[in-house]
Amino acid sequence: MDDYCKSHGYDLFIYNSDFEPKTEKNALTTLCQLNVDGAIIASCGNNAKLIEDISNNTMPVVQFQLEHDDCDTGIVVADYKRASFDATEYLINLGHKHICFVTQKFESVKSRQEKYQGFVDAHTKHNLPVDETLTIHWSRQDGLHRSPIDMLKSDNPPTAFFTQQIAITIDVLKELEAANIPIPQDVSLLGFEEIPMAEFFKVPITVIKQQPYELGGEAARMLMNKINNPKSVNTRMLVPCSLVERSSCAAPKA
Repeated sequence: MDDYCKSHGYDLFIYNSDFEPKTEKNALTTLCQLNVDGAIIASCGNNAKLIEDISNNTMPVVQFQLEHDDCDTGIVVADYKRASFDATEYLINLGHKHICFVTQKFESVKSRQEKYQGFVDAHTKHNLPVDETLTIHWSRQDGLHRSPIDMLKSDNPPTAFFTQQIAITIDVLKELEAANIPIPQDVSLLGFEEIPMAEFFKVPITVIKQQPYELGGEAARMLMNKINNPKSVNTRMLVPCSLVERSSCAAPKA
């Protein structure tokens, strides 16, 4: 975003909301008072009406990364559904039929819903049922709401974990390593989002790699278009992801 803005004669100011609704609301209000030309936001989802009102009446707003159903602005997001489908199909083709989906609550966030839908679609394509018991939820406040180790000791253990965010991947990896569970011999691990220096881990982690530089550039480009063409229609842009195969996934144990 910064590179694109600088190349077009604009300065970029960064506000960190920590996904707190009140902090996000205050930041948006301050930006309006500062009379900035436009805003790009990864919203927590609780200020949808405010964001839409600002975009329609005060300054153009473009969203990125996180998508919510009840806010109509331009948006740039990774192609989460396709990426999740490809990752799940990759595990299924390795022979996995019991895949644990490790995720934040996704019912109210469209981007997270699409990851889950891609997961479901891959199962459907291969005539496999989705076992709802093989789901672990995670939150920023409390971490994993269920122990991966306990799940592996259950009567219906997963043979692979598919984690939906970098912090989730790290938490699952820590628990597996603390319990001395070898990856991928005992269980496979595939993460959504690249982990810095993941190729140098004891077991390099297979990941779905997003394109953050492209996402940022396209969001800035979309905002510039809205600034220069206020009556242009809102658009939704999908940026492809790619599967980076490393050493953390293998066929399940016989």
